[in-house]
Amino acid sequence: MGWGGMVGEGGSKRTAPDTSARMVRAPRRRAADAESAAAIGRLRASGERFVRQLRRNDGLDSDALDELCEAIDACGRSWAASPTVPKAAALILAELFPAIDGCARLYPDPMRQRILEAATRVAQCVSAGLDTPEGGLDPTL
Repeated sequence: MGWGGMVGEGGSKRTAPDTSARMVRAPRRRAADAESAAAIGRLRASGERFVRQLRRNDGLDSDALDELCEAIDACGRSWAASPTVPKAAALILAELFPAIDGCARLYPDPMRQRILEAATRVAQCVSAGLDTPEGGLDPTL
């Protein structure tokens, strides 16, 4: 399909596609994209803070863990109406459990167990935050 003002082969005038509906949705989409970007930024920052402390052998920071779980929950709320998750967020979420689990090996047994419990809590937050109303994986994806 061509743009307005062009005459096609049979003498018929081609018109531009109607973009008015897309123009109305664009501001809402931009606001949702901005909210999603902010949620991803918070997720990245809180994940890095929590894992960095573990890697530095500073121990388990309960406040940082709570912040990470809240960021995961905020992401879940941000994407509740969407059938997809942004790729940047999916990569962060996929790396959290292995990173925390790997750090647990750096610690002696009582602390190691607490860190593994924290990893499990993070995994549960991810599952709860990305769960569909039907539960489990969305079969339409």
